[in-house]
Amino acid sequence: PDALEMASAHSLDELARQLADAFEVHQRPLSLQLGGTLPLKMHAQAMRRVMSNLVENAWKYGRPPVLLATGRGVDGVWFEVRDHGDGVPEVEMAALRRPFVRGQASRSGAAGAGLGLAIADRIVRQHGGMLELQNAPDGGLRVRALFPVQDAADLLGEGVGAPRA
Repeated sequence: PDALEMASAHSLDELARQLADAFEVHQRPLSLQLGGTLPLKMHAQAMRRVMSNLVENAWKYGRPPVLLATGRGVDGVWFEVRDHGDGVPEVEMAALRRPFVRGQASRSGAAGAGLGLAIADRIVRQHGGMLELQNAPDGGLRVRALFPVQDAADLLGEGVGAPRA
């Protein structure tokens, strides 16, 4: 996260809505599914960067429609980005988190340095979360950022969900 930005409470829904509005302006609409996430203490600019990077990857390497969803469950709050392209071979999934690694011709031949998922993974981990990559059963790649929430202290930034330095 940015060293100068103070962590504060934001909902993933709020960030997703802002991002969808920004992409709409550039004629790249997102299918948005908001799950009523609770506020989580985070560095909002860094988390927006993660969401934006994952959406950009979905547009660049997958196929529309691109879905940005948020939700909450017994294990925490999450957001995910899903495209409807060809997905990624299972043998490449773990390597994609490493800097400068790109998938099989980047799924579309698009240019890039191979840093996006590595940066997203690092920021999510700094916030106490984890990034999951999975091929969707009906095609496309699904990338989910999950932030465990154990109790009310997490939501206030005192526990697992608090950003790490």
